Amino acid sequence: MIEPLPELSTAELETLLAALDPLLDGFGEGGSCLDDASAFLERLGVGSEAASEGEGTASPLLQWLESWRAAGGNRTTLRLMVHTLLGKSDSMRMLEKMDQEHGLQDLLDIIGGFPGALSLLPRPGFADTGNEPRIASNEYYAVNTWKELKQQITDRWYGDGIC
Repeated sequence: MIEPLPELSTAELETLLAALDPLLDGFGEGGSCLDDASAFLERLGVGSEAASEGEGTASPLLQWLESWRAAGGNRTTLRLMVHTLLGKSDSMRMLEKMDQEHGLQDLLDIIGGFPGALSLLPRPGFADTGNEPRIASNEYYAVNTWKELKQQITDRWYGDGIC
């Protein structure tokens, strides 16, 4: 059985988000954003907290990064939650097919109500590299943004206006 990841405080989550900032590209010696994030956390002294206390284990933040790395995570996965909340991710489509009681909109309403769902959206001020943003990252937290997106969503399988 896989051990659950340690819970992170709000301050630790904010530190983790800062470590994943694309402005840190090239900060570490590895080739991925996770290498840059690990180097950033170690520079802050976060990576050595548990080892200095004699526990011999990585800090909770480094445990999260390593788990994300093991799962094949990268900066692209930061956008996955947006696709999930729009009902465009494969996992949402499969879940809808398996759930006989709820339609896609019902499932989106349930998942959108999870306390941690919005914390998985790009943080305000997040600027990804490579593409011009279609929606500013701070607008993902505005109700009107989701209302506008709902009107724009078209889907030949599930119908229009689901979000």
